Amino acid sequence: MLTTTKKQQQGFSLWGTLILLALIAFFVTILLRLYPVYYEYFSVSSIMDRIEGEQFATKSEIVKRLTATMQIDNVRRVKLDDFDIKKTKTGFTVVLNYEDRVVMMGNIDAIAKFNKQVETSSR
Repeated sequence: MLTTTKKQQQGFSLWGTLILLALIAFFVTILLRLYPVYYEYFSVSSIMDRIEGEQFATKSEIVKRLTATMQIDNVRRVKLDDFDIKKTKTGFTVVLNYEDRVVMMGNIDAIAKFNKQVETSSR
């Protein structure tokens, strides 16, 4: 018959607790470093969704609208150079294609790639 003592069944040891805390700290660090990148992408995505329903006569109108809205929403990581605006038969195609690099710790970086495309109509 197998006998166990109370000492063997006490739960987490000090080392187990330290490892758990280290893992929690690691994942919280990742979350805090990547959150601003994704928050800004969702802001720009929302801007693009808003211009999708609008009508524009020229490419410069789209650029002005993007510039003004990005400034109001305090978008800093995405630049106008990351947008590609092309004239189509029915309007314009606005494509956002960029990547963002975030230093995680030491010489380890995380790279997030984003791509979104919307169609607008012309007047």
